[in-house]
Amino acid sequence: MALFWPSDSTLQGFAERVIIVLMARAKKTLRCPTCRTLVLERNEDFPFCSDRCRRIDLGKWASGDYKVSAPIQDPDLLEELARSGRDKPSDDEVN
Repeated sequence: MALFWPSDSTLQGFAERVIIVLMARAKKTLRCPTCRTLVLERNEDFPFCSDRCRRIDLGKWASGDYKVSAPIQDPDLLEELARSGRDKPSDDEVN
C-alpha cells in the first residue's frame, strides 16, 4: 500500500484555503465585488479574485452600468456646466 504525500503546491493551495476560511470567520470578510468569492488582501488582483472579475467590473463602468449618483456640490462647477449648456446650439438653431 502506497502512502500519498501532497506536493508543495497542493499544501500551499490548502494553506490558502485555510486562510480564506479563517478570514471568513473574522470580523470583516473581504469578497470580490463581481462574484462574491472570498479574497485575500495579498492577492495581486485585490479587491477582485481574478483578472477576469476585474475586467468585468471595468466593462460595467465603461458601459455606464455603474454611475456616481452624488449631486454636484461645487458652485463653480455648477456655473461652468450651466454656461456650457447655454453655449451649445440647440437643435432648432442647427437646422
